[in-house]
Amino acid sequence: MIRKRMLAAGLCLMLLSLCLSATGTTLFPYQTVTTANVNLRRSASSTAVILEELAEGTSVSVLGESGSYLKVSTGNHTGYVLRDYLKPGGGMVVESATNLADTATGYPYETTSREKVNLRARKSTESTLVDQVPKGATVTVNAVTGDWAKIDFNGHSGYVLAEYLNIKTIVEATRAGVDPIPTLSAEDEASYYMVLQEDDTGEHVTALQRALIELGYLRSGADDGVFGGTTRKAVIAFQEKNGYPTTGVVDANLQAFLYSGKPLNSKGNKTSVTTLSAVPGATMRAGSTGEAVGRLQIRLVELGYYTGSITMKYDTATQKAVKNFQKKNGLSATAYCDKTTQELIFADTALAVDATPTPLPTATPTAVPTLMRPNGTVRSGASGEDARRVQQRLKDLGYLTGKVDGVFGSASVEALKAFQTKHHLTADGVCGDETVALLFSYDALTVRDTPAPVITPTPVPSPTPTPEPLTPENAISIKLNTAGDVVLRLQQRLTELGYYSAVLDGVCKADDVAAIKTFQEFNGLKVDGIAGYETQVKLYAKTAIAYTSEAVQDLKQDGYTTLKKGMTGSDVTKLQNRLIELKYLYGRADGVYGTTTAEAIATFQKQNGLTMDGVAGEKTLTRLYSTSAIAKPAATATPKPTATATPVPETVLKRGDTSSAVKAMQERLIALGYLSGKADGNFGTQTYQALLAFQRKNGLSADGIAGSKTLEVLSSSRAVAGTSTITQTVVNATVGRNASTPRASSVKYANWYTTVKAVCRKYPYVTIYDFASGLSWQVHIFSLGAHADAEPVTATDTAHMLESFGGVNTWTPKPVWVIFSNGDVYMASTHDMPHEVQHITDNNFEGHLCIHFPRTDAQVAAIGSYATSHQSAIDRGWAETRLLR
Repeated sequence: MIRKRMLAAGLCLMLLSLCLSATGTTLFPYQTVTTANVNLRRSASSTAVILEELAEGTSVSVLGESGSYLKVSTGNHTGYVLRDYLKPGGGMVVESATNLADTATGYPYETTSREKVNLRARKSTESTLVDQVPKGATVTVNAVTGDWAKIDFNGHSGYVLAEYLNIKTIVEATRAGVDPIPTLSAEDEASYYMVLQEDDTGEHVTALQRALIELGYLRSGADDGVFGGTTRKAVIAFQEKNGYPTTGVVDANLQAFLYSGKPLNSKGNKTSVTTLSAVPGATMRAGSTGEAVGRLQIRLVELGYYTGSITMKYDTATQKAVKNFQKKNGLSATAYCDKTTQELIFADTALAVDATPTPLPTATPTAVPTLMRPNGTVRSGASGEDARRVQQRLKDLGYLTGKVDGVFGSASVEALKAFQTKHHLTADGVCGDETVALLFSYDALTVRDTPAPVITPTPVPSPTPTPEPLTPENAISIKLNTAGDVVLRLQQRLTELGYYSAVLDGVCKADDVAAIKTFQEFNGLKVDGIAGYETQVKLYAKTAIAYTSEAVQDLKQDGYTTLKKGMTGSDVTKLQNRLIELKYLYGRADGVYGTTTAEAIATFQKQNGLTMDGVAGEKTLTRLYSTSAIAKPAATATPKPTATATPVPETVLKRGDTSSAVKAMQERLIALGYLSGKADGNFGTQTYQALLAFQRKNGLSADGIAGSKTLEVLSSSRAVAGTSTITQTVVNATVGRNASTPRASSVKYANWYTTVKAVCRKYPYVTIYDFASGLSWQVHIFSLGAHADAEPVTATDTAHMLESFGGVNTWTPKPVWVIFSNGDVYMASTHDMPHEVQHITDNNFEGHLCIHFPRTDAQVAAIGSYATSHQSAIDRGWAETRLLR
């Protein structure tokens, strides 16, 4: 009887199991065991924090499912494990489904993919393929903009089309079940906030650090603009105290609460911070502090409304100045400075304190007197305030029909091209100086206007400055994550040569590094993906090898084909171009291996320790195309002329050359008053500056290169003389002594915020000169906050600096002169104590140093005692400098 009952119960369970299998449903919770050792993670992701390691056979309670993960409880922890490592419970069929919530309180958040999708390097289906995300995979979403989502997956970061993900709706969050997190004010749009996490840098990080210092979570002076380990610990402490998940990541909601709410400080008291967020146009109220306030004060000084010090604090005097500006410019006078007021203050149309208001022309409907122009060039892929301004203007004129989201995508590019076409501009979709001048003018036509066919808008001149000749001293090493105009120029050149076809965005990404490596491989350079001095010299040379099918075939060959007199072809042309580059041959490569080419090869062989036979065999060619090939010395005698007269090559002297011709040029520049000191035959910085001055004064093309035209005028009786302002040349063979010592009379005492900071941003590679010892060293400035953060460029620079400080690392400030590459020299102070963030790893300096420039008493007091000690050193050094004049 008992056996019959047991059989009946088993049959019922089997039927229940079959029914559940048929419906594809799993009942939670159920008990099961692990089938192997497996990690229990905090969330359904292979990169999530490991809570504990579960041994094979561990009993768990399954609570739910998320993609390829199951949510389980062990009694000690609740987390997620891969379903493949759990024994199916009760024989039920477990479908691959997700029960993730469809809302999130902010970025980043985790979700799953709906279908297989490509992970791209940029927001374009033509961009580099980084990885493939399979269906049902767990990904971390960092942002969603338009059609694209920025995600992390499988150790990679990139973009996928959002429609292929289970995108969540961002909702207002609550903290610990009590007060709602304050939303951003109307002018502080959420899209302006950056998600901040470890390794981020910039003004948003600086503002975050200052707010955390104000609340007591971070030590004073740690606002260096670099999100390092110390800042992450402070963020976690803030999150823990205020009831947030301790992720160490700062999303928009957390920043809104930090700047706009009343967070708990480190002592547990509700406090409102005075630090202003770095969001463009964030409203300034009484007590607000930050660099944006400093910029506002500087602008109010320019307009004549403010006469006080640049305190970076929105105090009573600043409020009064803003009110007076608002009254003068037709705005409502308030105690605060909102986005509208800020835009008008920085606009070209802002009325100064002594200006007479002029009514706007009534016949110009497209005038936008309060709309600020972008600060830089806006092109495809750009994002932020500049992109938003261009979009808004295009929308006002009817060219853009989509939303203004601050992301300059394909729709914005096409709208800009339509505007450019209508206004007879180059329709390249890039909003540069010429386009900006017309787009933000009263002459801008709406999409409905018909342009007069006989009238062509006069473009605003936008001369592209000739790049300064490359030298080992001024060359900026371009590697992964380097950004700026030097990177944009490199991308343009790589595109021209066929190595690069991605977006020209001025940022060195993985595809740029790959292009650099390919170029190095094809041009016989060290293949490291870093465009240093040698790589850039080759890249911009006329002899740079382009990426062609012929070049690919050449690279595939195991060895070199022997070249000799009488041969012709592309191999000979390539050989001649390399000989021209190394100064063994002059003129143009003609692809004919004649007597002159054979003599050039023989000279090269002699100079490089090879058998001197005039035949380019494998050994000769291997050495010729290597980075160790020795160029022809400038002093080498000119080969005796053959029976066939060879044209005398055109003399061109440029920076880096060393010869008697350079010495003769220097003597002439000295005689005319453009150069001081002694002619040494070395074409250095001072000679370059003197030649530029001569060219400008004599109506020549000012490029700093002495070509035939310049040399002709220089040596003629019609050469216009000048007055030398070039620094004195000092010949000193001591290692670490500056070869070009500035005069004490050229040193300037200027404020950091109003003057020097902008110079640092433009010329980040500087020379620090210890005028007491005569020692100097080069540093790279990488961060600009209340002072400049910098690193010695090389190990030699570190050694010179250490010698200057007496062989010890110390925080004690030393007064110094800082020499910028444009020739400006400023009074400053520095130390040689390495600390915190480090970028250059081979300079024997484990961290960075600080450089301080003059500040007002109020600015120094606002920073603290550390700034006071530097200001004292600067003032002491300035007194000594004046005695040296």
